Amino acid sequence: MISRRSPQAEAHRALAEGRYEAAFAVLEGALRRPRARLEQAQLTIHLAAIYALYGSDGLSSGLLCLHEAASLEPSITHSPLYRALYWEFAAYRGDPPGDVRTGALAAAEANQPLASYHAASALLTVSEWAEAGR
Repeated sequence: MISRRSPQAEAHRALAEGRYEAAFAVLEGALRRPRARLEQAQLTIHLAAIYALYGSDGLSSGLLCLHEAASLEPSITHSPLYRALYWEFAAYRGDPPGDVRTGALAAAEANQPLASYHAASALLTVSEWAEAGR
């Protein structure tokens, strides 16, 4: 759960207002402050989520964020958002649609809104229209 005062919540508000650069600035600023490794990893996957909004143009930066998050805290790779982003970037990379479909659907099963959004984006990228609408 994201607290209303957290950097993630502030970044989400900026995104909702169409202020993408502000969202990047909030998360990047938060990452410059000392934090526990798990919290840094969580902020980093939220940064990856913003890069994912740019589609294939955000692929390289988004993948770097996922790699950094996993390096900071390996258990983050089990989070639904991490998994959804992994499969969204896999779709942009051109991975086999069947693999993307299976992975994205598994990530969406957690019913976490942000993870579900990125899982649906992965499915849409590989033309899984019906599955994306679930």
